[in-house]
Amino acid sequence: MDAFYEDYSKKLDPKVQAKFVVTKNPGSEFSWDSLLGKEKSFSELQKFYDDEIEKEGVDGVMAQYWPKLVEGLGGEVFHGLIELGYGFEIQPDSEAVARGIISSGLAYTTFGYWSYGKPKWLISDQASLSQLLKDSPNDSPVFSPHQALQILRDDPFWNDDFNNHKDGFQRTMNRLNQPKYQAQLSQYDLPLIRPLYSSLEQYYQNKENLGLFEKELKNLISTLMLATLELCHYTPRYSFFLLHGITSMRALKSIIGSLVKSLDKYPDNGILAVNSLLYYWRSLICTYITEGRPAVIKKNEPELACNRDWEDIANELLNRVPEYNDEHVMKLVYVCQEEDKEEKRDIHKVISQNVMKVIKHENEWIF
Repeated sequence: MDAFYEDYSKKLDPKVQAKFVVTKNPGSEFSWDSLLGKEKSFSELQKFYDDEIEKEGVDGVMAQYWPKLVEGLGGEVFHGLIELGYGFEIQPDSEAVARGIISSGLAYTTFGYWSYGKPKWLISDQASLSQLLKDSPNDSPVFSPHQALQILRDDPFWNDDFNNHKDGFQRTMNRLNQPKYQAQLSQYDLPLIRPLYSSLEQYYQNKENLGLFEKELKNLISTLMLATLELCHYTPRYSFFLLHGITSMRALKSIIGSLVKSLDKYPDNGILAVNSLLYYWRSLICTYITEGRPAVIKKNEPELACNRDWEDIANELLNRVPEYNDEHVMKLVYVCQEEDKEEKRDIHKVISQNVMKVIKHENEWIF
């Protein structure tokens, strides 16, 4: 790890000193919300969030700023979300270090902000939650990510506009926020998952029902995590952009865990947790469209067999030639290992083993 850090740190730009002071005042020249999606404001925003965390604490800052930032979490190919989530992941072990990473992640999410529209079934408050449940059918279908992606792949609507990235991947993806795409995107939003919404309503009626809400939330997060793993593994090649779905889902999982822990003090965090998953799936769908909607073809399950232990996989990763050790490979193997501790799946080790075959050449991944 020391050798990797020594090599990687040489590639980083030096930190730029803040040139102006970011404020909370809406609409002012340097208010935090006026800097949404504005590049070259990282140092200023990090200083702002550092100060806000010092005054309000991490939970208070998330309750205040995440409801807006979550709308643009897919910007910069999820990188802000990934950094923010890592801060929450290490928070139990190192509070001081975590605070710095969280403020950095919030700054990154702010200047990388890009909204792809509002998904269906967003919850605005507790009253709207009850109304959504009242208006939706009682026999909501079970959500199948694989089926949703297959329908999207077969949709001819997307055939003409997203077949090349002549303007770059992110700029191509950013076009999906245009009104002409919103109605079509809404067809692929997460559905109203009745058990999850019902369990949240039950929590608001009686806090003793928290365990039920946590269980339903965990079920959906597990489903989405598996979807991101399969989307990366079962497409024809390991897509550089789709693999961010795995690392960003892990990040969101850590963030949602923190939101739920502070539900007593910030009751709207339950709504925020559900809405975060809706925005995440919308952004993942946009990534899939921009990547060309590759076929997700599940192969024979025996190919998922991997008898290596994690120590062996880690040793191979750390002993690779440094210039081949792209940081994305390091992060992906780490995430798969951590996920495997929490939910055993053969696909974790197989992805880790396969992604180490990648060589980065002129910013392209080669197998």
